[in-house]
Amino acid sequence: MNEKRHFSISMFIMHRCVSRAKLDEFLSSDMYTSLAANMISHGWAGLAEVWILSDKKDDFQFKNVRIRLFTGYEGQQMEPVDVVFVRGDHPCYMPFLPRCPARRFFFYAASGKGIPRLWKRYHGILVDDINHKSIVQKYYPGVYVGEFMKTAEPEIFRPLPDEKKEYDISLVGDMFTARKNLGAIKDTIAALPDLKIAICSKKPDPDIIAKLGGQPRQIEFLGFLPRPELNKVYNRSRLGVITANKSDASPRIILEFMAAGLPILANEELCGIKKFLLPGSGELSSTNDFKRVIPDMLKHIEQYKPHDIFLEHFHPEKMAADFARHVHAIMEMPDEPPKPSWRGMLARVMRSRVDKHRIKGNHG
Repeated sequence: MNEKRHFSISMFIMHRCVSRAKLDEFLSSDMYTSLAANMISHGWAGLAEVWILSDKKDDFQFKNVRIRLFTGYEGQQMEPVDVVFVRGDHPCYMPFLPRCPARRFFFYAASGKGIPRLWKRYHGILVDDINHKSIVQKYYPGVYVGEFMKTAEPEIFRPLPDEKKEYDISLVGDMFTARKNLGAIKDTIAALPDLKIAICSKKPDPDIIAKLGGQPRQIEFLGFLPRPELNKVYNRSRLGVITANKSDASPRIILEFMAAGLPILANEELCGIKKFLLPGSGELSSTNDFKRVIPDMLKHIEQYKPHDIFLEHFHPEKMAADFARHVHAIMEMPDEPPKPSWRGMLARVMRSRVDKHRIKGNHG
């Protein structure tokens, strides 16, 4: 894309604000805020706002991005923009989005499962795997479909040469979320008893070592860590392992591992994984073969250059340009968004019936 055409964009990212201190920490490593900042600094966007669900309204500047805290249920002024980007078609958007004075709307559908039940008609939909295009157009024929390329914040996730290697592999996930598929590592733990493993998770689980059939000397459960501390764990590891299955969207942990300089072994079933695992960044394998692939990767670890590949292909500046390409394509769409097919109409009716009580509850 040679021509840089300025546009204005509002991004609704569905992160609930807890406190200002935690919000600043979140924004410093948030992919969407990074994309917005880079779209402005590199001349794609003239205005970029990030809207975050909160218990109270606020409006402040973070770097060059305008941050808008909104309640979702009360009238709140929104300036006219060219494009609104929505991450997750959450019920709280239902009373709010129709009042947005925007020319175009587009939606991030991750693995594509939320597409049939959209609240609003969109001009474009981004998915993690372009192979989901047929799923999208089954419900919304004529809509623009693009592949969403993710990134990580290189100021947070980066190599730390002074950190000593303490772990053979790092895992991020829990035993409660089926799509994270962490239990798939159990056979590998049994087959490789000398493997030293670090596990980070947002959800506390004191029994996770026993559930995985490991020993305390083998597995260290570190729980939830702030992003800078998480980067230190990555740098103390030799290999990043991703067990998530095809039900999961492409997790940003892929890019965090790469930005930190950690080679990746990922489940070959993971949605959209192939576009990230370029030669030299890691390997794809069935989780049944992890016990064979991990020792081989550790033996030849020097042949991988994930940080170089991240900088060349997935740096936020490059991803901002790719995101801007989608915005420009959506701005070329007709003013009236494509109508859903009969399947889409039926799914929307069913969605409104199922979620009606959630809207009522949110209004209090």
